[in-house]
Order: sequence, then structure tokens, then C-alpha cells
Amino acid sequence: LAGLVNCAGIGARGDVRELPDATQARLLTVNILALAEASARALRRMTEQPTGGTLVNVASSAALQPLPGMAAYAASKAFVLSFSEAAAQELEGTPVRVITVCPGGTDTGFQAASGVKRVEGERLMPAAEVATLILAAIRRGRSATLLGGRRTKAMALLARVLPRRRLVRLWGRLMRSMR
Repeated sequence: LAGLVNCAGIGARGDVRELPDATQARLLTVNILALAEASARALRRMTEQPTGGTLVNVASSAALQPLPGMAAYAASKAFVLSFSEAAAQELEGTPVRVITVCPGGTDTGFQAASGVKRVEGERLMPAAEVATLILAAIRRGRSATLLGGRRTKAMALLARVLPRRRLVRLWGRLMRSMR
């Protein structure tokens, strides 16, 4: 079986007006442009094969709402979520599957590299736990969107029930506490 896992991603902490243009451009290039190009190329090859294949695109729980203080990162991961779910629908009825993963905070060093403080007592998902979720989804053999962890599922619910303006304010307060 053919497959591709797009897991590369970078973040940058800071208000939109404060982040250097080059930092935002690099983030968007890695998180959006590289993922879209790699996905399209892989999907073309997979659709040419009778056995199909699986594309796994790793988004983030940040894809579920705007994040003041990490606007470009959250927007880039929202792109990954939307792009991947649309591709999965386009490929329905073919042997090609698209799995979109929205893990919560994962213990990979991402937070430190992005300038995000760890909150005391915060439990980050072990990377192996995220990998286990992905492998289980691949074994099920169908397209899916995975929300990793209880916190991510709660975030998804909040994003659906809170008025948008209130949701953004809430996340603004939470993100400021992580500076």
C-alpha cells in the first residue's frame, strides 16, 4: 500500500503585528504550501494504483478555533483540517483514504520551539499515543478525522456551542496566560 504522513509543522508565538514577516511566511510555507503540494502529489500517485493508499495529514487541536497570540499557526492548522476533509470527500468511492489528525498538545518539543510556556501540571500527549491513534485509523481502512484526547474533544464541543466572539475572547485570555 502507498502512503504518506504529513507531520511537519512549525509554530510561532506572538501577536500578528509583532511577528516578523519572514517568520509568518516560513510558518505558512511549511504548514500549508508544503503540505498541500505533498498531499496533491501523493494523492495523484495513489489514485493511479488499484490498491489506492492512505494520506495522513496532522493538523492540531489549534485547528478548531482562532488562537490570539498564535493566529498564523491556528489558521494554518485550520487549513490542514479543511483541506484534508475536503480531499477525503473528493476521494469517496475510491481506494484512497485521507486521515486527518487533530491531536492536543503533544510532547515533541513543539511548545519550546514555538515559544509557548508549559502550564504547570499540563499533561501533553506522548507522541507514541498519537502514533497509536493514527495506526488504528489506518487499520480501519476508511477516511476519518481524529480528535486526539479528551481536551481536544472538549475544545471541539466548545467551538460548536459558544458564540464565535465569545470563543475568541476565551482563547485570548487562555493564550495570554501562557506567555
